[in-house]
Amino acid sequence: MADVVQGILASGFSELPVSAHDASAVAALPPIHTDPFDRLLVAQALSGPFRLLTADAMVAKYSDLVQLVL
Repeated sequence: MADVVQGILASGFSELPVSAHDASAVAALPPIHTDPFDRLLVAQALSGPFRLLTADAMVAKYSDLVQLVL
């Protein structure tokens, strides 16, 4: 597991904490996806704004900031 974390950090990614603002933004999302963690990631991307990469086509329906990658 430590190798995964080291690889992510070495790639230039950084950790993103979950804020109360992010958590509350989940309630404003349309009910496109039911997974609470995925909805939190979308809320963070929209609040950032950040680009969210996903392999889940349902998650990609939220915004242009959410990009489907296969």
